[in-house]
Amino acid sequence: MGQYDPKTDLPPLSNPTTTQRPAYGQAGLAPQSGVDIDGGTASSGGTATGTPDPMHRVVQGAHQTIDKLAQRAAPAVQRVQHGAERARETGDEWIENLRSTVREKPIASLTTALMFGVVVARLMR
Repeated sequence: MGQYDPKTDLPPLSNPTTTQRPAYGQAGLAPQSGVDIDGGTASSGGTATGTPDPMHRVVQGAHQTIDKLAQRAAPAVQRVQHGAERARETGDEWIENLRSTVREKPIASLTTALMFGVVVARLMR
């Protein structure tokens, strides 16, 4: 007891009588719970004596950075999704136009496909 256990990724207990709570990100721990490991409450994530917890500051800084990145990335993601949707719609229109052309002019379509195959075969030599 008192040594770091990499399997559970939990820090060592300094007092064997205190209960151990899960690491951040695991079930049971809210990002801003306001309760430290010793059971005291703190309004800013520090200990019951009011001293700031360095780990809490690091976690809060990481949260702020991730939030900023997410806010900056959201418009780009929406543009990419919109572009992909337009490309899909354009592809569907082209396929439908090609199908209707083949139905209207089957012999011309077959001749075009045959000529295209000949050109590709000559280029592959």
